[in-house]
Amino acid sequence: MPKNFLKFFLILGTFSFSFLFFGDCSAKINLISPVNGAENVCIGGEPKEGGCEVEPYFRWNESSISGVVQYNLSIKGITQSEDNITPEGFCTFEGVCSFSFLELTIGNIEYADEYFWRIVAYNEEGEPVDYSDEYKFKTEDEPYTNCPYVCLTEEGCGEIKGVCINGEYECPEDEPCCCKTQSGASGLPLRNPLNAETLEEAIEAFIDIFFFLIMLLAPVLILYSAFLLLTAHGDPAKISKAKTVITWTVVAIAIALFAKGIPDIIKGLFGG
Repeated sequence: MPKNFLKFFLILGTFSFSFLFFGDCSAKINLISPVNGAENVCIGGEPKEGGCEVEPYFRWNESSISGVVQYNLSIKGITQSEDNITPEGFCTFEGVCSFSFLELTIGNIEYADEYFWRIVAYNEEGEPVDYSDEYKFKTEDEPYTNCPYVCLTEEGCGEIKGVCINGEYECPEDEPCCCKTQSGASGLPLRNPLNAETLEEAIEAFIDIFFFLIMLLAPVLILYSAFLLLTAHGDPAKISKAKTVITWTVVAIAIALFAKGIPDIIKGLFGG
């Protein structure tokens, strides 16, 4: 019996000693950026004041396990994984690997969206030998790109401040800017009342408005001319005026009907 107890304590001691000194021998890849919970991550451009704050790169430390020939970047929200990442092509001598959002071939990182990413390392046999934790990040909001303003320096705008992107003039880099309307008056942006983006759409919108007004006024003018005829009692001046109103009303209706068909005529002539 004492021998059995001695054997039992010897085995337990050996196991405890091994666990204490060696612990969990499996390595783990350390993710650098975007850090877990990062927000306002850039999509394609570099961080700037008043804009996104985190560079659009996946960065991690190389695995400490030898024999790694490939890294697999897995992103929740994108069905496939990026598996063409080699240590030679994407990792530095300092042991830091970097992969740009713009280099993704499996999908795109979108504005104002949440993603989860992780890294898995593989050996020559295609077996996973190391992995990272899963980190979460959120991308920047989509910038306002239809700014109908002229970009000016902060000093030239006074207290009217804003952000101009792809406006009539581009703001110089690293220089604060604000917005004014193209007419030079500060305030709300100028808007297109026809809600048209092309010349063809503007012409069609104008014709629609013209046609609507003519069709709205024509019955009123016809009733007015009929009233003049009924109350003329042989008065040549009233009869002449009634005929003139009816004539020009008919002419206006004819022009409106013809104008309504102009876009279709143009499309037919130019094969649109």
